[in-house]
Amino acid sequence: MSDPKKHHYIPQCYQRRFSTDNVCVKYFDKGRGVVCSEEIGKFCQIENLYYLAHSSNPYYIETEFFSHNIEDKLGRLLIYFDSINGDCDKIDFNVDRKASVAKQIVLQYMRTPQYRDIKYKNESNAYLSQLYTLLEYIGFAIEELRFEGDKAEFHKRRLCDEQEISEIIGNIVDMKWELLYTPQEEFYTSDNPVVIKEKKDMPVTYCDAIKYFNEIYFPLNPNLLLHIMSERTDSRRHIAVRTIDQDEIIEINNIIKNKAPHYILYQNQYK
Repeated sequence: MSDPKKHHYIPQCYQRRFSTDNVCVKYFDKGRGVVCSEEIGKFCQIENLYYLAHSSNPYYIETEFFSHNIEDKLGRLLIYFDSINGDCDKIDFNVDRKASVAKQIVLQYMRTPQYRDIKYKNESNAYLSQLYTLLEYIGFAIEELRFEGDKAEFHKRRLCDEQEISEIIGNIVDMKWELLYTPQEEFYTSDNPVVIKEKKDMPVTYCDAIKYFNEIYFPLNPNLLLHIMSERTDSRRHIAVRTIDQDEIIEINNIIKNKAPHYILYQNQYK
């Protein structure tokens, strides 16, 4: 098998949930202000995004970490949620299953090029600032400092930081979850499908918002969206299911549109 060059930062199994034919997705391009269509295999992917140039296993992130592990589990979770509708007011969902979903949310948020670029820039600037201070302290004259590192290797360290990710997952699991259902309208999603409203009582960077969130919105398909609120749950063994009205759908879709970096995916009609 040839080495994978198209590295999807939005899994194809997720994109298919918002497709009418499992081949193409429709989306609104915010930069150009136009509605477009693209094959799923070509959409939300960057050639060799996760390629580890200096590793003996350069495609580890794309194949072993994501394709053969994380995305396989995501596909099964999405199939399960496809069966949920407004016929019930809650579903059985224990802590372990919540942790599985929370892990998908955390890694999806962290795997995008937007997250990587911002995190890399922030940490590079912090390192250079410390180095400037040290060199000036010991009397070196500085004209210019540049930080040149391996972004993919940096990204791998973030994605494989099990301690930090486990802490974030634990925090998400302890919060209040609900599934929002619409029988006729549709939820949009985007090229950053984990949408976060960060806390307002403290300064929160984009990359840290997954730790210090006020609300998380994660569309699971056009009719079902997972909503997580930063308040302690009344039940760790169930998730409430709530059918919402058109006004609330419009409000949520506006949040998704505003938070989308470039593309807003929809299934039937973009309003």
